[in-house]
Amino acid sequence: MGSYVAVHIADWPRLARTVSERAPRRFADLEWPDEDHRQQYPIGLRWLDRTEQWIAEYRFHAYSSAALHSEFEAVWRDARLFVPWDAPPETAELITDTDLFLRGLYGADLPVEPAAHQPWSGHSDTIRPTTWLAHSPAHLATLANLWGRIAPRISDLHPHLDRETANRHRITTPAIFERLLRDWGEVVHEADTRRWGLLVDMW
Repeated sequence: MGSYVAVHIADWPRLARTVSERAPRRFADLEWPDEDHRQQYPIGLRWLDRTEQWIAEYRFHAYSSAALHSEFEAVWRDARLFVPWDAPPETAELITDTDLFLRGLYGADLPVEPAAHQPWSGHSDTIRPTTWLAHSPAHLATLANLWGRIAPRISDLHPHLDRETANRHRITTPAIFERLLRDWGEVVHEADTRRWGLLVDMW
């Protein structure tokens, strides 16, 4: 894993055509953000192709470092281990939904459509010599459905996060965890509303 996590939404058929044609020129024409200026962009979407608007980067509220996302994953992984075995059914359902949502985002196959999640390797150094983590529109629909159940109940996760955020370097409170989780939810919702896919690039 590199130092930065870039998240994009894209028109899936257009992306498939662009990659399959192996045309570096098509990617070179996009306005990839410079690292020094990325944090000057507003929160939310920034179009890389302003003319046709088929691909955009989503800027998180916090600097989207790989270290932040790694700690985010670690906090959740540890927090779910300490959920009481006799937790109410609605709590157990919330934990399961959140676990599936985050595992799906960070690379695990979802049981509903495992074939929709696949690594997507860029064909051009213009993109970067790395691997894209690709979520098809069908896979995004599954994640969006999970998010719709999670979003109204995020505050119910806080008691399970207090212990695991107490001694962290970046995710130091349940509120910080919630903000990053909501960012993920917003970009998933945005892509699903357009019936687009989502790309995660770690570099």
